[in-house]
Amino acid sequence: MQSEIPANSPLVPEPMQLTPNMGIPDDRHPLIAFCENNEVFMNETNVHFEKLMLDFSQLELDTKQRTTHLNYR
Repeated sequence: MQSEIPANSPLVPEPMQLTPNMGIPDDRHPLIAFCENNEVFMNETNVHFEKLMLDFSQLELDTKQRTTHLNYR
């Protein structure tokens, strides 16, 4: 795991530009754009969290299986 951020790393996008479309101008009202982009961000966050929970559940099962296996030895 890196402890330093490389100097050439891209900047963090502004909240209004979470999912920018380079060729299409954003003519939405700034408040609507902010709300819609936040909804997209929340959906992506939920998907990521669900994947983490599945990974954690699998890790928990693996740990229980290893513990059971070690107890039989």
